[in-house]
Amino acid sequence: VNGTIDTMFDIAAKYPAIAELVDMGDSYHKIARVGKGWDLWVLKLTNRARPGGYDRKGIFFSMFGLHAREYAPPEIGTRMAEYVVQNYGRDADVTALLDNNELHLLLLANPDGREIAQDNRSAWWRKNTNFGPNADGRYCGNQFEDGGVDLNRNFDFMWGDDVGSSSDPCESDFRGSRAFSEPESRAVGDYAREIFPSSQFRSDPEGRSSIRRERNTDASVGLFVDVHAYGELVISPWGFIDERIPPQNYAAYRALSHKMCWFNGYKPSASGNKNFLYEVSGGGTDYTWGNLGVPSILFEVGTSFYPTCDKFLDKIYPRNLRALLYSASVSSRPLFIAKGPDVLELKLQPRRVGPRGEMTVTARVSDDKWSDDIRDAEGRVPSAGQRIEEVRLYVDEYPDYIDTNKNVRNNVPSSVIRMEKRRSSGTGGGSFFFSSSNEIAVAKVTASTLTRGRHMLCVAAVDAMGYVGSMKCEYFGVGCHPNDCGDGDGEEEEDGDGDGDEEDGGEDDECSALKKKFQCRKNEGCAWERLARPRGGVTRKKCVKANAAAAAAATATATRDRI
Repeated sequence: VNGTIDTMFDIAAKYPAIAELVDMGDSYHKIARVGKGWDLWVLKLTNRARPGGYDRKGIFFSMFGLHAREYAPPEIGTRMAEYVVQNYGRDADVTALLDNNELHLLLLANPDGREIAQDNRSAWWRKNTNFGPNADGRYCGNQFEDGGVDLNRNFDFMWGDDVGSSSDPCESDFRGSRAFSEPESRAVGDYAREIFPSSQFRSDPEGRSSIRRERNTDASVGLFVDVHAYGELVISPWGFIDERIPPQNYAAYRALSHKMCWFNGYKPSASGNKNFLYEVSGGGTDYTWGNLGVPSILFEVGTSFYPTCDKFLDKIYPRNLRALLYSASVSSRPLFIAKGPDVLELKLQPRRVGPRGEMTVTARVSDDKWSDDIRDAEGRVPSAGQRIEEVRLYVDEYPDYIDTNKNVRNNVPSSVIRMEKRRSSGTGGGSFFFSSSNEIAVAKVTASTLTRGRHMLCVAAVDAMGYVGSMKCEYFGVGCHPNDCGDGDGEEEEDGDGDGDEEDGGEDDECSALKKKFQCRKNEGCAWERLARPRGGVTRKKCVKANAAAAAAATATATRDRI
């Protein structure tokens, strides 16, 4: 517990531009003044310089460690936070993630219980540490082994149902004395109501007509992901009953859960699905979907409560990191974006261009790859396999998933570049018509209107049904390599071709001057030398008296070292 909280404070202190801590509430022990107790901290990650809120950014709220004995989830969340802050400004996709979304990470939802679980593994502690009394004034007779409340049976949606929870305080799924009787679950509910749009809240969430009514999932804003262990499942609503949600909503959840499963290799599960586990009344994801109208998913990670370190590091963490990063990236409109085509691969050639240069962008897009690779008994996801309608390229801006008007074909910003279908020869050929659900698109980007320095390029695709899928981004540099732009060392950066020319084919001014200074011959050119610096090796240009082959070899070595 201490290590996780210390890490959260370290992140907030080291990365104040993108991280802050929010005190969401208090644990039972702190409120009851029993022992130490803890604050319930949320680590909020976003580019704080860009305006936030659900009307401007996607809202991703993920909860870890609600059940104390599930060791892996809090560590997954902690490492995810470290990965994101360490790669912001370095990895284009991570930068785009925090520029366009708010990540609210509750890394320890049950710190009191976790203390018991980590100090006494043989207790298999699951619940919080409220040992009673329950609604009838009874305590669990063996309270220090079986006491407490199951926080994932204490939310205010279908609370009190004996199918899916227990009124016995000694049972592992004891639901508490009333809905939100526990400070931990109550704090989660209050925080969710604060960050998600009230326009989606349900006035009669438990009414049968409300439960069975189709919702406009295309417009649903935000995403709640509750991470548990174990079972290797990605679970969609409902939990309280083994009955399918309405057909259109069910299809939307299938699109989202199948893509999550593509990343972590798990099976999709939902009420009315053959992989449905068991009823859970008063569950967290049922509350956020049923009461608040927020798309909600539950992960069951790994195959045990106490996985080995090797298994965690080799499989559980890396697979679920990818699934959670995808989830967070689509949180503006998850059930809309998940139905759109995805950019599987994005290549920029070259990644460094001169002020008059030109760059070729190639994108491989698919409307079914991340869905069809996850098979279940129900066949293809309905939204998958649509024809690619359009592939859009953005320079130094992002697709606007919040303002759906900008996704309409005739209302796309004029700055967006429409990519062309690549012919078998590898060229675009001027055709904007795509004929299948899997396509390769190309475009030329000129640097003539761009300033010197690093820039970001993002691509998103649209299918024939009008769904805009997830975007993929890369950095490129004008007059510098994107890895070296703006490093402040005062040295000239390499352009990566070894011939002393800018990537646009024009003569590099510095190399031209060096050639004159050193009287380089016609077959000699620029190469680079690597200098030892405290920050690591950096490169600078110099004119060398070497033939073209030697210059090319020097270039290849320098480029390899940089990468």
